[in-house]
Amino acid sequence: MNGNSWSIEELRVWNRWGFLRERLAEGHVAPYNWRYEDEILSLEGLIENCRKEFPAEASCYVTEVCAAAVLSGMACGDKPVASQLMMPVLYDQPASPDEIYRAKWAVTSWVMVFPGAEGSPKGRVCSALVGIGERDFSAEFPYWLERVCDRKAVKSVRTVVSLVKDCFGCGMFVRPLLPDKGSYQICGRSLGLAIFAGALAALRGINVAGKVCFSGVVERSGRCLASGYVTMKAGIACKHGFRALVCGSSTRGGKTRTVSGLKTIPVAHVNDLEWLLVSYGPNGVLKAETTVEIMSQPELMASRIHKIDLKVLDSPMFSDRYVSNVRKLMESQDYMELFAKNLAKLCAINNNSPDVCRPLLEPFQPDFLEELMNVSPEAVWHIAMGGWACLNAGGDVCEAERWKSVAGRALEKMASTPKRLECVADYENRAFVQYRHMCFHFSPDLPDGFARVLSVLESVYETLGCEVYETLGRMYGTVAQNYGFCGSDYLDLLEKYVRLAQKAFGDGRYPALRNDWRRELNYLVYGYLDAGRFDDAGKVLLSYLEISDLDRVEWRKLGQYEKAAFVRYIADTGYPWFDEEAFVEKYLRSIRAVHPFQFVALNLGRVVKNRDIRRKAWKKSFEIAMSLKGPGQAMGFLPLACLCVEELADDDEILEGLRKICTTLRSIKGFNRYHFPGLFDERLLLDISTAKDFLTKIWAERSRFFPFTYR
Repeated sequence: MNGNSWSIEELRVWNRWGFLRERLAEGHVAPYNWRYEDEILSLEGLIENCRKEFPAEASCYVTEVCAAAVLSGMACGDKPVASQLMMPVLYDQPASPDEIYRAKWAVTSWVMVFPGAEGSPKGRVCSALVGIGERDFSAEFPYWLERVCDRKAVKSVRTVVSLVKDCFGCGMFVRPLLPDKGSYQICGRSLGLAIFAGALAALRGINVAGKVCFSGVVERSGRCLASGYVTMKAGIACKHGFRALVCGSSTRGGKTRTVSGLKTIPVAHVNDLEWLLVSYGPNGVLKAETTVEIMSQPELMASRIHKIDLKVLDSPMFSDRYVSNVRKLMESQDYMELFAKNLAKLCAINNNSPDVCRPLLEPFQPDFLEELMNVSPEAVWHIAMGGWACLNAGGDVCEAERWKSVAGRALEKMASTPKRLECVADYENRAFVQYRHMCFHFSPDLPDGFARVLSVLESVYETLGCEVYETLGRMYGTVAQNYGFCGSDYLDLLEKYVRLAQKAFGDGRYPALRNDWRRELNYLVYGYLDAGRFDDAGKVLLSYLEISDLDRVEWRKLGQYEKAAFVRYIADTGYPWFDEEAFVEKYLRSIRAVHPFQFVALNLGRVVKNRDIRRKAWKKSFEIAMSLKGPGQAMGFLPLACLCVEELADDDEILEGLRKICTTLRSIKGFNRYHFPGLFDERLLLDISTAKDFLTKIWAERSRFFPFTYR
């Protein structure tokens, strides 16, 4: 067994051997080390056995630890039951069962070095259960806290409780998890950082217990100070299986070091502590550090916002610091333009994740943009293009129109330069996608404005004789897509413009543009599949996935578009995929609700033969499609058609699904209402026969209704 893990049954054996007290004193019997999976269902009976067999203090401790694991969410058990289990050991505190149940909980840990320790690491890891409740939460800490802590430690806990109340308007519950509550064992102020970290973890729903240990002083101002014995504490934490030790630091900008085999991360203020907790992962220490550094100064945020750890976006502290930094950046046109350009880059990279883009774009409301327009129309342009990309990808064409309007006004204010020409090209490119492809207007004729700018850029490209012209490459890529959507009759033009786009992206020779170059291969895969040229599709797919044999596909390493192309290929060609049913059922539970995962789920349903799994896959595909906005919900016709044709949905499900899609599509200004014959027929939503005929036709002619990358 893992030396750091334990179970109640094991503790009962240790007790029979007469070594329970020593086992508990080692510090490994902590909530994060409990192997609860086999014991959670019989927890009440096991706790009762402990009460009968263990010394009173040991029984109390094991009960506390188990309840802490459940309350903090580390063990998936019944929270009300855990609350009741906790009550017998809370006789010394006035918290009610209801307060315990409603509070938010976390477990936090720090390292306690034994007084007078020298040489090899001597000490233990201590843990505490931290609860966050309403401001007047009636339990702060037990009366025996002063019996186990010296005055500095008690003062440190009181300081953190007051700071948390001021910062978050919350009351706190702090209960050290100790097997012995009758003797002095916690000294100094170094537990303060751990207690504040516990409060943050409870508030934000972050679980770092058993992964990150803490040691540092927290002052009333929120400053964090260093504590002593860091080398010794790092050794102890490492021995207990921790991956990092977060330490107080008197100055910002300290570097992560490896001490006694453990990473030590300095933190100078509790605000920075939140960035670290949100960002930290098993391999994420450096990214957490980077995020703290990026957000510490407006100038650093301007140059590196596109490298921020996206997990911090949900943090309330992010919004405050972000808005403050953006305001300060407006004092410098150069920095503001740099920030806006990098922000647009971040939005473009994550344009299929509206939850990522939304908090980044939140500060840029109309009044703010008007003010910024006077500082730098170029900055407004980049921000608007980022917002436009995000909303287009999410299918929200109405809100995307607002960003398009902002981008257009910014263009009008920009000086006529070669740089502005490229901005106009990107503008026309984005409009082409929005008004044609997203709204199901498929025509080989290029929009006039787009065609004019394309011609100018081609002349510039030819005149300059440059190897790379990224803006032109993007336009060629859109033309290639357009011919792909127009069907197999235009396959030769799709191939032509893929080649032109790849040449403009440097023919794959430049690492910075390699992903753009590879994306064109994705278009060829779909074009060949639509044309029934499966051998060609397979060859290009190998190049796109950068492998020599499809049997070597590593699913977890594929990106979202790579997964979509691969699954479409195996669904269309019947390529055998090992153990697909077990894989599909497991994967559907974790699939993300963003484009193009509706097609991944759709085609996984086509791959498997098990009818129950097929239904799950197509239901998931429909759910993802309906999570999109605007025209993107039309994608829901495909899985609904599958469910209908395969008779895996009842009549009510079919009519309800059609109602949801049609209600959205009928309300969209600019949507090609003629693309789906019968879409506006009222009988479609009232007569099941009409509905089934409509969906049967959709599936039978899916290559016409959903060509190219749309299935």
